[in-house]
Amino acid sequence: MAAEPGVPVPAGFRTCRECGCWEYNACWDDDTGPCWWVEADLCSHCAAGGAPMEPIFTFRARDWLRLHDLEMRGAMLLEHDDAGIVAIAREDAVRLTCPGDIQRERDAALQRRAA
Repeated sequence: MAAEPGVPVPAGFRTCRECGCWEYNACWDDDTGPCWWVEADLCSHCAAGGAPMEPIFTFRARDWLRLHDLEMRGAMLLEHDDAGIVAIAREDAVRLTCPGDIQRERDAALQRRAA
């Protein structure tokens, strides 16, 4: 499948000739994780002969949460548990790393709410 529509590939980044994934918009598989380069323009998932996979962005949880405005981020953190936050991110084609960030951001939202 082609890279996420509307996400331009910056100059100098390799792109998979089959699915259009690139360094910060990699294919993701729950068994093997993100793809890697097996040729200059071919990712590991496409090289394995399977159907091209949907690219997914990988963000540190803190950074993805901070992309949202303060009010929305606070509401999201206070209304959903960690698994819910991860699910919301997956709906946006985002895989979160550093899951401990979610609780730290939730603690900060609780402090803001109490102030």
